[in-house]
Amino acid sequence: MITAARTRDGRIQIRRLVGATMTHPVARGKHLLLPFDNGLTLRTHMKMTGSWHVYPAGARWRRPAHRAIVVLEAGDRVAVGFDIPDVQLERTVVLAKVGAVAELGPDILAEPLDISAILARVGARAAGMAMGEMLLDQRVVAGIGNMWRNEVLFAQRINPETTVDAVAQSALVDLLEVASALMKASVAGRRPKAQVYGRSGRPCRRCGELISSMPQGRMARIAYWCPNCQPGCPAATDRG
Repeated sequence: MITAARTRDGRIQIRRLVGATMTHPVARGKHLLLPFDNGLTLRTHMKMTGSWHVYPAGARWRRPAHRAIVVLEAGDRVAVGFDIPDVQLERTVVLAKVGAVAELGPDILAEPLDISAILARVGARAAGMAMGEMLLDQRVVAGIGNMWRNEVLFAQRINPETTVDAVAQSALVDLLEVASALMKASVAGRRPKAQVYGRSGRPCRRCGELISSMPQGRMARIAYWCPNCQPGCPAATDRG
């Protein structure tokens, strides 16, 4: 049960959580949803800076107090949200239907991974998109960031400009399962060495070809690929 709550954002009535008990936290991409038994949910979006820490009451925090955006106390534990750029407290039923999380696709780290739901969203939203853009579309599948979309496409030998409808469904399923496995391994502290991400102009670790890069999509996120391992369209329907 929450015994004290405070936030640096005066617009959020965080004290409404005092006396409530958290039920089942849910991660949706970089959104963390903390539902409570009083019908409210605290939504935080980590972006590139935010993180939650949990400490014993009275313990020294690993980051300075001025970086704490949200603090929730529950008896002998304190949860501190540091450097979180986006915080919202809303009725749970409203948050599920409208707002930032309503259109999110299944989470890539979910257990089990909902492949069927992701494929349905691919068919409805992304059939003509480039693979590199599709993997960053949080409405299709939530949680894949720029580094992982590049690393997974390299692992599966798919060029980022290959259109979704040029890739066999079996290859798409393989790609999603590999993405999930790699990201879960990273969360567990077993992040592999980057193969293409951030390595533009450097030799491919697999074949020695120089890594290429370019802005891709509406948000112009940088795509990295090996021209030899990830040739142009069509790609990766036969990985050999």
